[in-house]
This record gives sequence, C-alpha cells and structure tokens, in this order.
Amino acid sequence: MEISITGKPVVKKDFRWDMALNFSYNRGTLGKFLDGVGMFYPTDAQFGSIKSASVPNGGNFMSLVGTRFEYEHDANGNEIIGGRYLVDPNTGLYKIHNSENDVVGNREPKLIGGFSNTLTYKDLSLSFLLDFRLGGDVFNGTSQYMVDNGLSPLTTANNREKGYCYRRCSNLRQQRKAYLFYRF
Repeated sequence: MEISITGKPVVKKDFRWDMALNFSYNRGTLGKFLDGVGMFYPTDAQFGSIKSASVPNGGNFMSLVGTRFEYEHDANGNEIIGGRYLVDPNTGLYKIHNSENDVVGNREPKLIGGFSNTLTYKDLSLSFLLDFRLGGDVFNGTSQYMVDNGLSPLTTANNREKGYCYRRCSNLRQQRKAYLFYRF
C-alpha cells in the first residue's frame, strides 16, 4: 500500500515551493513452493552464516536465515524461543543451534517513505529528497568479520589487551599484528 500527499505551501510571483510526502509498506509472504524446493535464495550474497532467503508456507519474502544461538530448554527438553541463551561450559561461549536454516531476521521494513521538495525561483529550481525506513533487520557482516579476525574492540574485552583472533591468528605475533591493525 502506498499513500502520497502533495502540496504547494508557498506560491508567489517569482517563488514556488512544491512538496510531496510519501508513505508505503509491503507485507510479502509466500505460499507453498514446488515439491523439492525448501527455500528460495533471491541472491547469492552471503556473509558468514547468514544469507538472504524467502521462506515458504507463510514465511517472509525477505528473511535472513542462518545459524543462531541455542536457547534454554523447558522440563520436557523443548527449546524456549526467546529465553536465555545456553552457554557451553567448556568454552564460556554461547552454544550454536544445530540447524543452518533458522529464520534469524526479516529485512522487510515496517514503513518506508520520503519527503520531496522543489524550491523554484524564476527559472531556477532546487530539489531535494529526504527518505526514511523504519524497521527491518540488518546483519552487520563487517562486524562479524572483524570479530572473527580479532580486529574488533569486542575481541579485546575482558582484559585481552593483546587481541584475540577467532580463526586466522595462530601465534602471538599474528595476534599482536591484528591488534595493532585495529588500534592504528
């Protein structure tokens, strides 16, 4: 659905201001897919464990799917979605859920819009547009990359001043190099 409101707040002999305010929203959900198609990936863009996907059977068209942290379980062993995350006692890190295609977000905004203006003086016009987007999830792949490689301030928390590399740093020299790269 889309709504536009236009107007001319100022009209003089040599000056005119035209404006338009626009709001729109979309609720994209999907029906049943063809047999054998479990999920549709509208793009091949993927960073880390997160990828864009369209989820069938009433799911969102602009979902984000991937791995997620595991939640605590109730007395029957069922996961309590939205509860506390489980912590691995061996590593002190959150436990990763064993599925790779859980819905972890929805990129679709609740509302988008714009405010367009045109100021005209004689034969000279100046136009500008202010647009906005409310809602919608964003995955910060840059932050994940920085944490994975020890370049984020998060990896120096808890008195780890020398830096911390999750994947690539195999020795103290590499850890220092990663830390110095971040610091300078």
